[in-house]
Amino acid sequence: MKRPNASMVAQEWLKTADGLPISPTAIGRTLPNLENNASIAASGFLQVGSVVGGTPETEVLKRRSVLELISWTPPRGRNMDKPTWNRAGDLMEAVVESTYDQDPLNVQRLLTMPTGFRNARVMSVEILTEPREVEGDEASWAGSRVEAQFNWIMMPDA
Repeated sequence: MKRPNASMVAQEWLKTADGLPISPTAIGRTLPNLENNASIAASGFLQVGSVVGGTPETEVLKRRSVLELISWTPPRGRNMDKPTWNRAGDLMEAVVESTYDQDPLNVQRLLTMPTGFRNARVMSVEILTEPREVEGDEASWAGSRVEAQFNWIMMPDA
């Protein structure tokens, strides 16, 4: 079986995080086409961006992967050229909040990875930067970005 990468692990963890106001289908690596996608137009999209750092352990299969997470919300209503900064910020704050869950079992979880990949267990997720706006999007989408560290291990082959 193949080894999952940090982006796959982050994406699967976010899809199972408690309290996010979006569907798991609105979480991914690439921004979707909004045509015929009213759900994403209404709630926004959470993008798992690039790996920006981290430290793999040398003795065990533990990884400390730092990734960029970006929440995107499209413009609405009559002001189609005005970014919806508050909506993007609210979505990112929900992501931050999901890492502070009072029950560690809700943060630490075994993830079922796509077919052909080994499963992974996330022990913790830590937000390393304050949310900040992503400016200059040509389609007037509003974005909010953070860097998050995912502490995870690959599970052994079954």
